[in-house]
Amino acid sequence: MMYYVKLGFVLLLISGIAAGVLAMVNNVTKPAIEKKALEQENQDRMLVLSDANKFVKDSLAVEKKADENVKPNPLKIQKDDGGGFFYYYTALDSVDANTENLVGYVFKAYGKGYSSTVETMVGVKVNQQGEYEVNKIKISSQSETPGLGANCVKDFFIDRFVGRTIATLIVGKDEGQIVSLTGATITSDAVTKSIRAGIEQLKTATGEVQQ
Repeated sequence: MMYYVKLGFVLLLISGIAAGVLAMVNNVTKPAIEKKALEQENQDRMLVLSDANKFVKDSLAVEKKADENVKPNPLKIQKDDGGGFFYYYTALDSVDANTENLVGYVFKAYGKGYSSTVETMVGVKVNQQGEYEVNKIKISSQSETPGLGANCVKDFFIDRFVGRTIATLIVGKDEGQIVSLTGATITSDAVTKSIRAGIEQLKTATGEVQQ
């Protein structure tokens, strides 16, 4: 009996030491990881709107919409988790302390793909018709199926969004629509709809009245 008690104590001691070491490593590496992530986001903003040299962060409070595809469970207490915030950056060409020209806006879009949430950095400008137009995008995070949805990071897919407005941010086979990735309609739809939703939020945030 005492043997098993001692064995249990030894295992408990080893587990405690291991947990302490992991916690210490996490505390050391976490700031470096967060710093690296921020640096990558700054690089991504510069990539999607390379004309800008200054980005000013802003946000819009948004109400969270219920998912129509998910039915509430009557056996559980339904909690109102409220809304959230739509974060975006005003992109400027800062010449000097007194001169700053508006280049466009940058935001990150989040879409539910086939096996992951696809995060997309989006740079937009206002075209001559007064519409928000996609300048460039970058898929900043995804874990979609290799060879299928994961192809969303490839240039041939990313280039399909350049110059798109809300009216043409639609996945389909008709002329003027975004051609889906082969075998990955869900991923293609997630990216497209998330960008479209982001532009809609941006219109509300900036007070732009556009068609």
